[in-house]
Amino acid sequence: MKLELDNLMGEFRKAKDSISKGALVLLTALSVVSLSQVQAFAAADKQALTLVPNTPPVLFWPAQGGKGQTVVLCLHELGMHAGIFDDLASRLAQKGMDVYSLDLRGFGGWQKIAGKESRMDIVRSLKDVKDHLLALKNERYKDKPGTKIFLLGEAMGGAIALEAQSLFPELIDGTISSNPGGEHFKTLRNYSKVGGHFIAHANKDFGMAKSLIQEATPRAEVRQFIENDPGVRLDLTARELMSCQFYMYKTRRFARAIKEDPVLIVQGLKDGESKPIGAERVYKSLATKDKKFIEVAEGDHYVYEDKQVNDKVFADTVSWLAEHGGATM
Repeated sequence: MKLELDNLMGEFRKAKDSISKGALVLLTALSVVSLSQVQAFAAADKQALTLVPNTPPVLFWPAQGGKGQTVVLCLHELGMHAGIFDDLASRLAQKGMDVYSLDLRGFGGWQKIAGKESRMDIVRSLKDVKDHLLALKNERYKDKPGTKIFLLGEAMGGAIALEAQSLFPELIDGTISSNPGGEHFKTLRNYSKVGGHFIAHANKDFGMAKSLIQEATPRAEVRQFIENDPGVRLDLTARELMSCQFYMYKTRRFARAIKEDPVLIVQGLKDGESKPIGAERVYKSLATKDKKFIEVAEGDHYVYEDKQVNDKVFADTVSWLAEHGGATM
């Protein structure tokens, strides 16, 4: 009896040791997996970089797994900020692209800078775009021959992207412009309301920004996403709205000045702010033969500045970039 008990105790100890060793191996493996996941997340996390002196840092999403020889510089809509492209940029980075996003004058990081230089100014914003393109081409990627640099902009940002492509073709390998048309719904109402406030109080908020967001998208979750974003400006003034509107009227002229470079025009068909016909007219005005027009059936005014960018338009965008020399994974 005692011998049987000793044998049983011996077997128990062996089993216990095996279980302990197995548990240790399992815990070690889990630690390695967790560490790799943390490292992957850290690599994918966006960074703030100062590329041009006396301007706010740009946001940078480094390429994951790729060589980062495709570069996309994003330009936001009126009232938005660089971080609004987070979903798009993160997913492009997963495809092996380096993605940057710039705060246009008057928005994002510029709100923390005192002085008239920080006010909304499309002309100065265009110069900022050129300066950042030069920094990317001549400094950050000077030792990476073959790197392709693309602009991507939405609405006002899309218009600035088209003008930049027309003026600095030597710095840009192609442009994606979303909802760039100047024709808007409720034009008479907008002129009356904005014009009246422009005459009375040109530099004061009068609640127009929130109503425009309501019209821009029929999706309540997107409206909530934008309105709850602390970086989004909901206090747009009559002067800023007027400046943006008159600038958008010039997009067809910018398009006519693009002679050879590739351009992708994108338009959300459920956009309640900008008429889809406006984007189509910009597309038809492009002098270049290397052009493409994509209508997004479920898209609205925020095609790329979305909480979650539409899968099909994302795939089409990646495909267009790949067709024009952009290396993707």
